[in-house]
Amino acid sequence: MAKSEGIDMQLLKKRILWGGGIVLGIILCLFMFLSNRVVKSLLDATLGAYVISDTLYEIKVAYFSRGRATANTDIPDNDEDTNNNPDNNKNFALPAIKSDDQIIKHTAYTLAYEEEHEQAKWVAYKLEQKNLEKGKNSRDGEQFKPDPAVSSGSALPSDYAKSGYDRGHLAPAGDFNYDKNLLTETFFMSNMSPQKPELNRGKWNELEQQVRYWLRFDKELYIVSGPIFAEKMKKIGKKNKISVPVAYFKVILDIRNKKAIAFIMPNEVFHDNIQNYIVSIDKIEAKTGIDFFPQLSKDKALEKKLESSETPEGWF
Repeated sequence: MAKSEGIDMQLLKKRILWGGGIVLGIILCLFMFLSNRVVKSLLDATLGAYVISDTLYEIKVAYFSRGRATANTDIPDNDEDTNNNPDNNKNFALPAIKSDDQIIKHTAYTLAYEEEHEQAKWVAYKLEQKNLEKGKNSRDGEQFKPDPAVSSGSALPSDYAKSGYDRGHLAPAGDFNYDKNLLTETFFMSNMSPQKPELNRGKWNELEQQVRYWLRFDKELYIVSGPIFAEKMKKIGKKNKISVPVAYFKVILDIRNKKAIAFIMPNEVFHDNIQNYIVSIDKIEAKTGIDFFPQLSKDKALEKKLESSETPEGWF
């Protein structure tokens, strides 16, 4: 009788091992061949909002997405009109799209992801009066998370651990706290760039607040923010090597009142007035290779006026 029980136990162990192997094989296949977005949806549906779900997703991004970057030319809705239709206000903020750009569209903002640097090269969005509405939402409890829309896998929150740099928002959380879902979107790692804490919490934050102040007097503003890279840059990150930009730009367009202003802020500690960092849009285009607000090209005189201006007149 004891022998019979022993045989049954051995069979049970074999079945468990076989079953576990099959499950593991299925998971590996899913991780290898399904997109980040699909895997994230499956994990959320089966495991819910638990640590194990986030951990498995980070494994997928870290080990099964490397080296599989593909250009995402799924430009936002009405992409044929993005750079041509002046009435397409939602997409007016978008820079010119290049053929090899990996474009990621979220509800709150659109970005072009740079796999080489593991961050966006620009993040663009439109601000309206509703963005100033005071909701009950705050960033408390929000968690940084990989972006499942990045085909090659975005940086991970852990890549910034003990680096000495903040996960600096390019599209500020404060611009979207009127809507919980939009606020949550701003915590995708694709929207983060390594900023010196003194910049992120200091003058960069001051500039973000200044933009929201301007919005009080204007119906809408178009914003593009991003890093400025150099030939040699420090890298941070364990799983992903993230470039540390030498500076950051922010470009603001008020098309209704036909004015624009732009800034370049060094990624370092400084305390002088933010007006000292006003530059022309032309200068940022020369440094980054980005063509801002291509729809302005329909009116060459206006484009030249707005993109060559280096004055705070009409803003401060």
